[in-house]
Amino acid sequence: MVVKLHTFSFSSIINMQVYEYHGRYFDEWRAKHGAPANDRLPEIDLSPINNTLNAQAIPPVKAVGLAYLKAHFPEYLLFYFSRMPNLFIDSGYSTVINGLTLINGQALAVMLFLASSFFVIISLLALLNPLFHYKINRQWPKEKIFLIIVILLYTAIATPISAARFRIPLNFFLFLLAIDAVFILCQMKIIKVKDNL
Repeated sequence: MVVKLHTFSFSSIINMQVYEYHGRYFDEWRAKHGAPANDRLPEIDLSPINNTLNAQAIPPVKAVGLAYLKAHFPEYLLFYFSRMPNLFIDSGYSTVINGLTLINGQALAVMLFLASSFFVIISLLALLNPLFHYKINRQWPKEKIFLIIVILLYTAIATPISAARFRIPLNFFLFLLAIDAVFILCQMKIIKVKDNL
């Protein structure tokens, strides 16, 4: 294990993400919104880093990415916050389902939609849990609100990549809060459960 001082990250390789993820994703977003060709992220040869993991080649790459983000900072904030919901929308099953060549394209689209919808519903139930709790108990649940704050802070850190694999540490808390929300909705008679089941 290597400890590196004078940096906010655990590894100098992480610094490349400023260019690779933040810079590139933001640049693609700007291109879709009509950014002129002469005001785009400069292309950099990353082979010295990718081939040899040469940490000394990273600071110039990071500097280019950081300069690009700073030059368009208000626009970057809009992009950043617009990407946050993706952590809860991405089901993570797209690569698995796309590998099922025996199923036609329409069926694949339906399966992906259902998988994504499931995680959206779970996330909405989890995030709305404190509100449901307040409706029935007339007091705000501090522990649940704390969990929601942790989830939102983690979501901000995972942005802009926001892939389903980054949601794994949150899944336990999301499902726990979602199940609790369902119990509360049952108490509020919004969800009805038959006694004979």
